[in-house]
Amino acid sequence: MDAVLPVICLLLGIALPVGVLYLVARRAWRQLAVADAYRIVARSLGLSVDTRGLSLHGHLRDRRLYIGEVMEGHGTERRIQFRGILALERPLGLGLLVRRRAARGWLRRRARASAVRTKEGTFAHQFEVFGDDEARVHDTLDEDVVAAILAFAHRWPNLTITDHHIRVLLKQPEASALGLGDLVDAVQDLADNLMRSRRVVAPPDALAPLIDPWSALGKEIGLKIEPCFPSLVGTLEERQVLAVPRREWDGYAVEVVVRFAEHRPLGFLLRPQVEPNGYWSVGQDIQVGDPDFDRGFVIKGYDPSAVRRLLSDEVRHAILRLAQDGRLHVEATDRELRIRRVPLDAESIGKVLRDAVRVTTAIRW
Repeated sequence: MDAVLPVICLLLGIALPVGVLYLVARRAWRQLAVADAYRIVARSLGLSVDTRGLSLHGHLRDRRLYIGEVMEGHGTERRIQFRGILALERPLGLGLLVRRRAARGWLRRRARASAVRTKEGTFAHQFEVFGDDEARVHDTLDEDVVAAILAFAHRWPNLTITDHHIRVLLKQPEASALGLGDLVDAVQDLADNLMRSRRVVAPPDALAPLIDPWSALGKEIGLKIEPCFPSLVGTLEERQVLAVPRREWDGYAVEVVVRFAEHRPLGFLLRPQVEPNGYWSVGQDIQVGDPDFDRGFVIKGYDPSAVRRLLSDEVRHAILRLAQDGRLHVEATDRELRIRRVPLDAESIGKVLRDAVRVTTAIRW
């Protein structure tokens, strides 16, 4: 026994550092594989990838996509999550929340709509559903949508669907281009099924009275109405625009979107100085030397000098007028100008649409 003990100690002394080196090498290899997968998929889909290869982001068919690392929590509770999120091209307007029954945290706190009863079966066992209008939610979650949800959750279980986005939490990032591509395809297919189903469902009772006055506004300014949401869409003064109801925490309001023309990307992000940066942020906050504007907005971009030139006196004043003393939520990216919390009446929508187009004209994008 005395002769064996030194051998055992020697073997342990060799195995422990070798094991540590193996784990370090494996982790480094995986990080390189993840970064390579992100670059391959981003290049094939025309998306952007960050310089460290930790995320990809961009737009696919008018849907904003982000897959990558997110820092969650504050202080000593900060932790890294691996997350994919696809924003829908239209808010569903149903107060919808579909989540795993084990979900906790911020989603549980945000479940303000009523619980929706679902048929007994696999879907009801795995997911709980909330919404403002049970009949409309049932119609939207038809057999094809439920099948798509279950197929997605079979591979990526931690799935959440709201009025505005599809979100999935990953135990670890996909380390192959094939796996990452499958994730992108699957979330796109799920969004396709969801939007296809929603477009044949009548608007909620609370929004149905908007169809006639919105139709009249559409005829006046040359926009088409989509009665199912309802929404106004089309071209106003050569700009692609959209006005659609959005379920906010305190009820319905309108979201107005004006698309910019093609231009050289600046990594531009402008949003009110009232909340965390979220998934889409890039760079550090840029100060433009206008106290009111700097207090009111977070501004980011690749090139601070170019962003300051973009936000001329004319542009800043137009945005501040549009924000109406903080009553409206105004944000902008390289792609579009977006205004939330617009009142539902046609007069307010028409005014904000025209003011928003003036802002885009001042920006010259």
